[in-house]
Amino acid sequence: MAIGACHKREQAAGVKPEPATFELEVTTPARAMLPRTVRVTGTLYGEEEATIASKVNGRVVEILADLGDSVEPGAALVRVDPTDYVLVRDERARAMVETLASIGLDGLPDVDEDFSIDEVPTVARAIVESENARVRFERARQLAEREQPLMGPQEFSDIRTAYDVARANVTVQRLEARAILARARTLEAQVRIAAQRVDDSTARAPEAGEGGDRLYRIASRGVSVGDYVQVGQALVRVVDSDPIKLRLNVPERRFSEIAAGQRASVVADAVDPRNTAPVVGVVSRLSPSLDVSTRTLPIEVLIPNSDGVLKPGGFATAEIAVGEEDALVVPASAILTFAGVHKVILVADGSAQERRVQIGSRAGDLVQILSGLKGDETIARSPPNAVTTGSRVRIVAETGVAGGAR
Repeated sequence: MAIGACHKREQAAGVKPEPATFELEVTTPARAMLPRTVRVTGTLYGEEEATIASKVNGRVVEILADLGDSVEPGAALVRVDPTDYVLVRDERARAMVETLASIGLDGLPDVDEDFSIDEVPTVARAIVESENARVRFERARQLAEREQPLMGPQEFSDIRTAYDVARANVTVQRLEARAILARARTLEAQVRIAAQRVDDSTARAPEAGEGGDRLYRIASRGVSVGDYVQVGQALVRVVDSDPIKLRLNVPERRFSEIAAGQRASVVADAVDPRNTAPVVGVVSRLSPSLDVSTRTLPIEVLIPNSDGVLKPGGFATAEIAVGEEDALVVPASAILTFAGVHKVILVADGSAQERRVQIGSRAGDLVQILSGLKGDETIARSPPNAVTTGSRVRIVAETGVAGGAR
């Protein structure tokens, strides 16, 4: 009761209570080699993306892969009714068979074969008839040219005319056989075109190419069974997102530091960095020229994405390691930040003093100090927010920047 009365008398007399003393662990800024990075934000794209369009007109009769499905290269995706194209193919094939039959062939000779036009049955028959006419003509001439002719002039003339006609018929049959073979080859090309249309009625995923190893996923589907599609109409869009590409635009003042093969630590905006560690990619491509409109250098970073965490179309930030630099560093816990202003607490002669600083890159638990400190100051390692300029402090421990006692 007496103590309370005394306290009230002190308040009434205007005596202020003694300010609190903060117990602080202190450290001194140190110098360390920190990675020098270029930090850029860009958009993620699939390693390969393709919009599969219809190659033929027709009605969709089957959807073979839907949104999110994984498909191998060349896999069937959408099938258009092939009936009309099958009928055209078969009609052209029968027309070719009929054309070849008119000259006695049951198949089209291979252009690479040593094929003579005289092997065509109609031409061979004309040659045989011509040879027979020649023999008759030679025999008739011997009879007609004897001193006492055994054949009259009219009969000999008829035989000679028959021989001339037989020889001319060989030429005609050769020309006709060549024309029919040419027509048959045209029909063969039409059969192949028609067969290709039958095959094109099934839309397929892109082929991987020689040595390729891809797995596509369906990113979108634009048609349904029963829709009538025309040539060039988009059917589905496929994407291969492993690896995934991050396209960035590096500011002009930093592009000279970028080179192919540099490592980049990538964090996507849609991925919680507390649960997912940054993934490491590699600068794979650099544009040979700046973007005139933005004065930036377009580059690509290639990132492994076997788990599919990174999604094409999303934003991601890359920190590209371009070298190392000697930097003044302090523990990250020593930095107090409010409204975008960074400060540290200096400790000297038992009191605290706020000092505004400019920070740079981070490396683990260390933060680079660009300005505001010389390096010989004593600063609070983990100051509470209540510590301000003039606060009384007491040093309870002194540690190094890395946390070890000194």
